[in-house]
Amino acid sequence: MAISKSQLAEWAKALDSVKAAKNLFWVLIGLSILIQIGAFVAVNSFGVIDPSEYSQDGAQPTTAEAAGKTESITWWNHTLKWVLPATKFVALVAAVLLSLMLLLAVKLSLVGKLSGIDGYMSSFLWSLVLGVMLIPWQQLLNFELASGALFNLGQLKAALAQVKPAFGAQDPSRIARLLFYLRFAIYPIAALFVMLAVQVKFARGLRATLELFAPTDQEDE
Repeated sequence: MAISKSQLAEWAKALDSVKAAKNLFWVLIGLSILIQIGAFVAVNSFGVIDPSEYSQDGAQPTTAEAAGKTESITWWNHTLKWVLPATKFVALVAAVLLSLMLLLAVKLSLVGKLSGIDGYMSSFLWSLVLGVMLIPWQQLLNFELASGALFNLGQLKAALAQVKPAFGAQDPSRIARLLFYLRFAIYPIAALFVMLAVQVKFARGLRATLELFAPTDQEDE
């Protein structure tokens, strides 16, 4: 049974709504992950909460320098204490909603018998992978090797205490350092690549769907 132009227009409007919502949730996840990566770089590379930072020449800081450093550390601690959990929450909720939007795209494609089902389905499956990566397994399972891609300040400080002398680490091993960077740097970056896969697969499905509209328009002219 042929699909009329009016029916195709209705499916197109529905997919446009799904696409808009999907893009919103995708952006929220991306921003959350980037903020977390930025926080890690600030703490690990720039020592914004480093409790034992000295002057560039290695000398003890003056009273004014120490006071300024203490104030800066306090500000960063307070800021990261709520920013990191907030981004974890936003990313996780957005990931759930993203998967729901992609599942809706799959259902629309099936019900409307539209092209592009393979792209939508692949995008949905990648979104499930992304959701699994963003779940805070370290809090749910309390198992050292089980971890999500995102973190809060307490978890970052605990890890720093294992690898950074300024936080109390004593002769950290290379394995410990490797696991530290895998957990707080590589893992979130990997989540960004999974996000990219979600977007690319959806775009492929949408492109196939839009190709269905062109011939219909030409026939009706």
